[in-house]
Amino acid sequence: MDGKLTALMSKYSNHPFSKGEERVKGSRIRLLIILILILLITVCLGAQTGDIIGVLIDKETQAPLTGVNVVISGTDWGAATDLDGRYHIRNIPVGTYNLTFQMMGYEKLEKLNIPVSPDRISQMDVSLGISSIAG
Repeated sequence: MDGKLTALMSKYSNHPFSKGEERVKGSRIRLLIILILILLITVCLGAQTGDIIGVLIDKETQAPLTGVNVVISGTDWGAATDLDGRYHIRNIPVGTYNLTFQMMGYEKLEKLNIPVSPDRISQMDVSLGISSIAG
């Protein structure tokens, strides 16, 4: 009986399933390569944003304006100026945008075609004049 078993084992020793360990190693290497590719693609795509910063001042007094709403037109992205009149809009997808500056008591202003480049900061400083109220 041992002779038959040995003959049977030798007959199937070259069968693909008898090399299971090699298949597992190959699968692990393929999985590792796929994960590395996904990570590289994610890192490359994640770097496709930039920022817009700036300072808003009163046109006449040159004083910083606090609480001005700065919005990228057509989006929900924006910021409000701080006590020094500064604003910072972060992680904006690369492209060209229009910015709207608005504060009660001041004229509404729109700046067109502000470029946003990957990993760069675009600066847009603005001065707003007091709005005239019609009576």
